[in-house]
Amino acid sequence: MKTKYKFIHFEKLSDDPEVWVCNNNRSIGSLGRIEYYAPWRQWVFSAVDTAVFNDQCLKDIAHFIGQFRKYAKVEVARKRALMERGKIIPMRRVEDG
Repeated sequence: MKTKYKFIHFEKLSDDPEVWVCNNNRSIGSLGRIEYYAPWRQWVFSAVDTAVFNDQCLKDIAHFIGQFRKYAKVEVARKRALMERGKIIPMRRVEDG
């Protein structure tokens, strides 16, 4: 996964929940964070109030988030293939009784 770009870079802040921090390459300051937003069921970027971005930074942020979508599609396909080969058993929901 690409994490370094021309003006910004991303560092993993935590694993559970998975959160990434977007930092400026020239200074120590954080520009915002990327995390999974459950109500929308997708990854989002939340900028700090004082952050200002040019078009290239916004493209890089969008590219970084896009990598999560691509990874998720690959994981779904991998799990589906394993289920078809009988390597993993799909979990079934158990009704409360």
